[in-house]
Amino acid sequence: MKKDTTQVPVESFYRDRSEYAIIGLTGVAGSGCSCFAELLSDPALLFRVSRKPEVLQVTYPEETNTEKQKQLKNVDVNASLESFVTKKKYEICYNFLTANPTSYDVIKYTKLLWLYLLLYIKHDIKDLTGDNLARAVASVLADKYMLSTKHDTQLKEAIGYTQESRYKEIDFIITGFKEWDELADKVKTLHNDWVEKNFQPSEPREMKEELAIFFFQDSSFHNFVDYFINQLAAVDYYSSCFFYHRLATQVRSIGTPFVSYSEWFNGDDKEGCESLYVVIRLFVLLLDGRRENGGHRRVVIDSIRNSAEAIYLRERYSGFYLVAIHDENSITHLKSKVQKLYEHHGYPKEIVDLFYKSLLKLDKVESEQDDFEKGIFSSPDTNRVIERAEIHIQNIWGLPVLKGEESMQYMAEQWIRYAALILHPGLVTPTTAER
Repeated sequence: MKKDTTQVPVESFYRDRSEYAIIGLTGVAGSGCSCFAELLSDPALLFRVSRKPEVLQVTYPEETNTEKQKQLKNVDVNASLESFVTKKKYEICYNFLTANPTSYDVIKYTKLLWLYLLLYIKHDIKDLTGDNLARAVASVLADKYMLSTKHDTQLKEAIGYTQESRYKEIDFIITGFKEWDELADKVKTLHNDWVEKNFQPSEPREMKEELAIFFFQDSSFHNFVDYFINQLAAVDYYSSCFFYHRLATQVRSIGTPFVSYSEWFNGDDKEGCESLYVVIRLFVLLLDGRRENGGHRRVVIDSIRNSAEAIYLRERYSGFYLVAIHDENSITHLKSKVQKLYEHHGYPKEIVDLFYKSLLKLDKVESEQDDFEKGIFSSPDTNRVIERAEIHIQNIWGLPVLKGEESMQYMAEQWIRYAALILHPGLVTPTTAER
């Protein structure tokens, strides 16, 4: 019998989806974006914290005939059917993902900012050495790794904070990194001046491949990023969050990280949009370079806090999905995290509470849309990003009383359905709410 070549196997039709999907995460501080990203990066963890379909307890419908259902008393037939259907859909998605496990590589937005900073220093300093690279990074930290001059007066008095004491802490962090020369040599091997080219994706593919190899594979870059992310948070977690807030907002506004933040903030430049997409265009270059290098493009960007960047990615990629993480206990989680991060300082509870309140203020600034409505599009507007998300994950089980992996269970079981649908659209029908 002659084979019907007009029939396209479903596996072939959706094959590319296993190699290409971009997940953007967003959510307020403490909602669980990082924990959720961890689930996406490790299929074994995803299944380990999820319940198997056979252990789910559901009430099976006593009668499926519509006329006979009406005769039943004291039985919520609709709820019974809904739980039965929900379990069946979960089983389909669970089994599909078990046969097709898929992991995502997590790209932290903060890591993109560090790469951007290195590329800008390379552009700004023609004879790059380890010493002047260290000085350039120190100058950016000295300007932006600071407490707020406007809102943190009480906190400064409580911990005896001065600019001089912060400069000493920065100097300690800078001198603690021992690979400046190696990092400078690796940065110099990048042939393209991406800042001068304005991070345009139209650049030659070998240049993009070179950049992607540096970002994804170079050990000196990974050591640099890991060291500074950990050290800045260890010295002062609140100031590290403020540092990334200031750096990202200023870069999106005027491009350069070397202008004084207070000078920029109090001037008219903050309304500029010329560099609004430079960080996200850098992300696009890395994905293009990874494709040229033969790598997959299953990535999670953790996390997006600017709605203009979310719109750019959605218009650029057909396989882009914006996921918002919600947690009614996010404030409790944030407070617990702050207590853990500052416990080694030996601060009394009153000072730790001041750090926590400052973080809440910063999160409120990043969530609100006041700057956006004034035309300052470079500012974070997390609530607006959340509104634009097409997938919403509830971190209901992420309570402090639960330990370790157990707190990820509810998120994992929700994601199994969406993960399967990304790989195989139409695998299960929409829920009543989705319809």
